[in-house]
Amino acid sequence: MPAFEYLASDGKPLIIAVSENNVHITDSYRIKDDAEKKLIIDIIRLKYPSVWEKRTISSLMSEWKAHNVLYHHNLLVSHTKDVDLESKQSLFLRIAYFLVSRILGE
Repeated sequence: MPAFEYLASDGKPLIIAVSENNVHITDSYRIKDDAEKKLIIDIIRLKYPSVWEKRTISSLMSEWKAHNVLYHHNLLVSHTKDVDLESKQSLFLRIAYFLVSRILGE
């Protein structure tokens, strides 16, 4: 699984591991700014264009925001400190991430 580092706005590297159908971002909770999240997603799309062929920027952002919201509310911390942005996602999860990211907010 190839991995690369992104120097986050907090001055610390963010480890991003990419596989055929998933992108794992370690300590993704540290990225709070939507513009920075989008920049990271854009960088990954440029480096690995096939990993998210069927995912929209909006759905990727909603998933990441939902993880952050849950993490910052101390819910499922061990599962929400990192984010796994998979290439395929069920309709149920897309709706759940959308609702969590919008209702609870970041």
